[in-house]
Amino acid sequence: MSFAVAKLLADEGSFREALEAFEETVELAPKDPYVRAAYTELLVRLAQLSRSPRYRQQQLQRAVEQAQAARSLAPKDPDVLQVVGQTFLTVAEVDPQNVAALQTAREIFQQVRELSPNDVTVRMTLGQILLYLGRTDEAIEAFREAVTVSPGNRRAYGFLVEALRSSGRNDEVEQVYRDVLEFDPGAEEALLGLAELQGARGDHLGAVETLRAAPPELLATEQVRQTLAVQLFLSGDLRGSLAELDRAISDHGENPSLGRLRALVLNAQGRNQEAAQQLWRLLAENPKDPEVALTLARVLVRMGRGEEAAQVLGEVVARLEAEEAERAADAPADDAAPAAAQASGAAGLRLEWAELLLEQEQWQPALDVLEPLHQAEVPQLRLGAELLSAEALVRLERGDEALELLSRSSSKDPAAVAKRAELLLRLERPDEARKLLDDLAGSGEEVSLLAASLVYQRLEHYDEVVRLVRNYLEDHEATPRTLFLLASALERRGSFDDSVREFRRLLEMDPNNPDALNYLGYMWAERGENLQEALQMVSRAVAQEPDSGAFVDSLGWIYYQLGRYQEALEHLERAAHLVTDDGTVLEHLGDAYRALGRLEEAREAYGRALRAEDAEQERIVDKLRQLDAQEEADGAEP
Repeated sequence: MSFAVAKLLADEGSFREALEAFEETVELAPKDPYVRAAYTELLVRLAQLSRSPRYRQQQLQRAVEQAQAARSLAPKDPDVLQVVGQTFLTVAEVDPQNVAALQTAREIFQQVRELSPNDVTVRMTLGQILLYLGRTDEAIEAFREAVTVSPGNRRAYGFLVEALRSSGRNDEVEQVYRDVLEFDPGAEEALLGLAELQGARGDHLGAVETLRAAPPELLATEQVRQTLAVQLFLSGDLRGSLAELDRAISDHGENPSLGRLRALVLNAQGRNQEAAQQLWRLLAENPKDPEVALTLARVLVRMGRGEEAAQVLGEVVARLEAEEAERAADAPADDAAPAAAQASGAAGLRLEWAELLLEQEQWQPALDVLEPLHQAEVPQLRLGAELLSAEALVRLERGDEALELLSRSSSKDPAAVAKRAELLLRLERPDEARKLLDDLAGSGEEVSLLAASLVYQRLEHYDEVVRLVRNYLEDHEATPRTLFLLASALERRGSFDDSVREFRRLLEMDPNNPDALNYLGYMWAERGENLQEALQMVSRAVAQEPDSGAFVDSLGWIYYQLGRYQEALEHLERAAHLVTDDGTVLEHLGDAYRALGRLEEAREAYGRALRAEDAEQERIVDKLRQLDAQEEADGAEP
């Protein structure tokens, strides 16, 4: 009777009376394991509710004593052992340094697993303990047992997914998601997770197929429609993506995420004006949204409205900084949140604003914008500000100041060292530069090699790039990044066959690398070689990055080389909308118009190409002369 009273008092929350009742019951029945187990649970509960560390520790110590007594009285009783295991687990949760308690909990739950073959909760608890201890493979085994015991248990599947992801076994995660969808087709988390993994490995069409196979009510939800629109966009189906976005907006209303994505699709289609209008509307509704502002600025730059883009960023930065200053004034003195938010808030956008000003050759305004970032608490922001400021100073013929800035602030960072070397080369101090770059590349770190090599790449010293990368690869494994750098430098210096070989080596390692697919495909297109393989490669690159003007131009140029001029024109017109001031793109566009007999449009495209900074002036002028001759010949025909 006293045991029943003790449990009733504990359930009612009369803890003091319950403690007294349990102590009396233990004295009356000292060899009853169930009494000890129930007493243990009460003590653990009191410890968890207490705010006093001392009292909590006292109750946990008493709980451990009672738990050990219960275990000795019933060493093979699964119910008693679960209470004991949970007690040691609570001790470990209160004191994460107490690994011994966690190990004891693991041993007990492993024993319970053998005694209770159909208890899914035991397996999930054991799996979590094993995962915390870093024994991932054993945790995965425990979670697999849990889903075998309880095939429809979504929580067990969730734990299994977490364990598989932590060990990088994404192919198995995909199968788990498929298993969940088989018994529960309406499981949104599994559906989105599977589509995300398929997209991450480049199978965007597979992700689209997965999403479209969902039940209609699930497919109609905002998150699934948005994910489908993203995967359609990444697969190159811009029309399909736009249709899904319009359905989502019609059904659920337009939020910044949907609106931004719709603008990106419109922009990728070359419908820049519509994209800008969409983003202006979003910005009016969300005047402090940095993502919307940045997307709008990039669209405006593509439209040749760089000054307006800079103004947009400046206005949003001002709003965000005012808000952050107000928040900081109201925050407690020890609150670190404002500093942590810098990279994604006003400070991060300020860096983007400065980059835009540099692109417009507004050197002093860029310096002014960057000035506050030199005191930023986030190291990446400070480094970014230093690198951009150094570039602006050099452009203003203040090279010594630029070197002093980089030497003083971030001399150990590979990016800063590489920038110093680049400035030394520009200032015609090659010996100092070469030593810095050789030391950097010789450090054995890939990031340092890339930083050093990119300096030579930017300054068109391609032999030096090849030298640095090949020296590095003598002692280190090749990676897609190192091979891309090597292959592109070989092509630039005229070693075509060697470049092809390295690109093929890269693509064996990373078959869906969009930059390598595009680069190699365009190389062949320029020479009129391997055009069918080039078409397949560049099509895959464009599918992954449909808003890349360079990729779309490559695709159009391959169609041109194949003599498929109408298809070429469709892609080249879109490329010219994506990169409005690229001389090569505009020249290609003129060639397509000319091949189709649209001579006035060809003349206009060539004229725009001539005004571009990277234009091949002599070649384009010659093409304009040929147009004149062709028009004269056409006019002379009877």
